[in-house]
Amino acid sequence: MKIQFSDHALERMNSRGITKDQIEESINKPDEKFHNQVGMIIHKIQIDHESQEKCLLRVFYKEDEDRIVIISAYKTSKIKKYWKGEISEDKL
Repeated sequence: MKIQFSDHALERMNSRGITKDQIEESINKPDEKFHNQVGMIIHKIQIDHESQEKCLLRVFYKEDEDRIVIISAYKTSKIKKYWKGEISEDKL
């Protein structure tokens, strides 16, 4: 399925140092996936931050019949706050 980036997503990715490759990885191989109350799908993956710490990349998107539209994305070090399932020590 084709991935399309909204202008907002591209602006946020640029200001937050998030690459298209990281977004594509989160879409194709999420560590966790769920739907929020307003119909967006949220994928999360663990990535290494520049400071060598683990962080969580959260990607918000909507899905049409033939494309995925990325709405926004951000990185956070608050893994426990946003992780829904069990967290193994290697995830922290």
